[in-house]
Amino acid sequence: MIRMYLVSQGGKWRVTLYPDKETQRPLFEDADLLTQDFRVKWFAMQYAVKTAKQIFAQHGRPVSLLIQGKNGLWQEERTYPRSEDPSETPG
Repeated sequence: MIRMYLVSQGGKWRVTLYPDKETQRPLFEDADLLTQDFRVKWFAMQYAVKTAKQIFAQHGRPVSLLIQGKNGLWQEERTYPRSEDPSETPG
C-alpha cells in the first residue's frame, strides 16, 4: 500500500506522497507531484483524492491517506479505492 499524508504546517496544508517502498521507484516522473502546499484544507483534500485515484489507475496499488488535524493529532485514515480498505478497521 502506498502512503500519502495531509498535514498542517505553518498555516498551510501539505500533501506529501512518499516513494513506493516495495519497488523503490518514484510513482511520478514529475517531482513536484510528490509535495503540494495549499492554503485551504478542502483544496488539499481534493488534490489528495484525485492523486490517489490517479495512482491506483496507473499502478493498480491502493493508497492510504493519513489526515492530520491542526492540533497535530491524526484525525483519520482513508484508503482509496474504498474496496481495498481492510474490513476490520473503522472508517
